[in-house]
Amino acid sequence: MDPDMAADIVKFCKMADQKDEDSAFLIFDIDDVIKKVNYWKEKMPRINPFYAMKCNSDPMLLQTLAALNVGFDCASKMEIETIINLGVPADRIVYANTCKGFSHIRRAAELKVELMTFDSEHELLKIKQLSPTAKLLLRLKIIGKSSKISMNCKFGCDDTEVPRLLEATLQHNLSVIGVSFHVGSDIHDPDDFVTAIKTCRRVFDIAEKKGIRMYMLDIGGGFTGVISTRNCARKSNFDEISEAVNQSIDEHFQPYTAFKIIAEPGRYFATTAFTLCSKIIGKRQRTVDNEEDTMYIINEGVYGHFVFTVFHHFKPAVKDMWPNLKDKKRSSIWGQSCDPADLIVKKCMLPELKVGDWIVFEEMGAYTSACATNFNGFEKTGVKHVVSKKALGDLENVLDSKFAAVYLKESDKKIK
Repeated sequence: MDPDMAADIVKFCKMADQKDEDSAFLIFDIDDVIKKVNYWKEKMPRINPFYAMKCNSDPMLLQTLAALNVGFDCASKMEIETIINLGVPADRIVYANTCKGFSHIRRAAELKVELMTFDSEHELLKIKQLSPTAKLLLRLKIIGKSSKISMNCKFGCDDTEVPRLLEATLQHNLSVIGVSFHVGSDIHDPDDFVTAIKTCRRVFDIAEKKGIRMYMLDIGGGFTGVISTRNCARKSNFDEISEAVNQSIDEHFQPYTAFKIIAEPGRYFATTAFTLCSKIIGKRQRTVDNEEDTMYIINEGVYGHFVFTVFHHFKPAVKDMWPNLKDKKRSSIWGQSCDPADLIVKKCMLPELKVGDWIVFEEMGAYTSACATNFNGFEKTGVKHVVSKKALGDLENVLDSKFAAVYLKESDKKIK
């Protein structure tokens, strides 16, 4: 999160208090996404990003990325329709789901979306029937040893399957133009990408021997949502990964001409752009392991924007809004539902807070809103959008007020 956002956080919290509102809310910093796009272009100029919209489909986020000529990784006909309706050309969409429903393939073909992935002959048969002019990417099974979430248990073909699947594309007269992979979510070791790219070159060589001319490499996602130029809660290794990717592509794919490279970053664009502001609605004392613990219950939870704490064991980043308060005590943060497992932060150090105070969480853009539910009848948390004057001037023609109001940073002026 941009340090300058602190003033906006305070402003919105005060506005909520004045209106006697007790709902949590997200703040989406549009400038953060613009900076991320520019930083990507600086670090990996040859690689065109196709945003994985499953990560966060906030309409303003999608509009902003579309305006910045970012492509999109879609997984269903609804996602494809959403992006097409934004005016994005079909050739800026990759249908990156290796197991697609019949109606979904048919709809993609109707909308002229031809770039799609596969990892089995059964998928080829569906594509042959419903989208015979598709441009195919063979999804490889890659083991990202440093990933927090592995993809290889479900997606991708292994080395032994590659020759047979390439032969199948020839038999069915289908066009396979390249390969794709996903090293896993939130990769920490650049060598995972190096190994994957080296493997892709071997597949290119196998294809060439069979008379198949490939010209596209899709290096998937796995890029951290934190970049080193920002003051964020977690350390970034994006620079090291981007350097390793560039060097590996130079080493293994330099001879290729008219060669296209894409990637499918999701959390890279979304993570730090969203901040969650939650209000304390309950408080009690308890003893845990012979130690006093203060329980704070907030108006969010694991059935809302903290679902990732349950499934993937991510620890939320609590923003220190009290740097001058030194007397901090053991605390825990709980969600508002009736589920006793609705625990957000098991142990942290917080000052003495009271019911009605706000607790702010940074880096809340990735796989939060996309996974939130209405469990127990709680409404999904809304979003407030903020933008600088400079960014607003660049994007005012594409920021559609029908989706949401946009606030100028550090100002109460609302732009329609």
